[in-house]
Amino acid sequence: MMKYFREDLHRRLLSTDFKKQVDGLELLQKGLPSIRKEIIEVLDILLRWFVLQFCKSNTTCLLKVLEFLPELFDMLQDEGYVLTESEAAIFLPCLTEKLGHNIEKVREKLRELTKQVVNIYLAAKTFPYIVEGLRSKNNRTRIESADLVGFLIDHHGAEITGQLKSLQIVASLTAERDGEIRKAALNTLATGYKHLGGYIIKYICFVCSCRALIFSLIRRFLLFVLISFPLFLTIG
Repeated sequence: MMKYFREDLHRRLLSTDFKKQVDGLELLQKGLPSIRKEIIEVLDILLRWFVLQFCKSNTTCLLKVLEFLPELFDMLQDEGYVLTESEAAIFLPCLTEKLGHNIEKVREKLRELTKQVVNIYLAAKTFPYIVEGLRSKNNRTRIESADLVGFLIDHHGAEITGQLKSLQIVASLTAERDGEIRKAALNTLATGYKHLGGYIIKYICFVCSCRALIFSLIRRFLLFVLISFPLFLTIG
């Protein structure tokens, strides 16, 4: 890193003292508007550093990272920058796995950050990383990943149409013992039903409990309609 960063910044970022690391991030944060091109040139190095912070147990430093990253991603979007595949491969697997962090505040920030990723990396390329989160051993990661699959279907459905076979993995989660996992999976499938209608059967027909699952989806979708459009239904 010393090759690319000023000595005082390099010393802070690689310090074993988390307070100095936070100081280093604050220096980057303040300088971000004026060093956009320089940041982009060393983005892969920064992403590796962020991954290291994700893997540490210091919440203070992690929260500072999660404060800085949205600003960084906004800057990249403003510059019209799109992550390269190698940059995404450095960062997204760790981001996805850490979605199941045990602190709710951290999970919320990671969730919003993941939604922001599609502004600098195609939704179609982001989707497979989220799907991998459905296979995590961490139940919270699977719950968050299922919710994000629903988000991508809802907001970027046209971009990921060719990958909706992955809904089979979501459907398989409805058989899990954990009630929150089942709920997240059903909500995501209900979102899929809202956009695809009966066509969703094509993607989940290999799930053993398919018939019960479809009925559950229909009930959830009708409940969504009743809640969202009560006046329309009354007039009709």
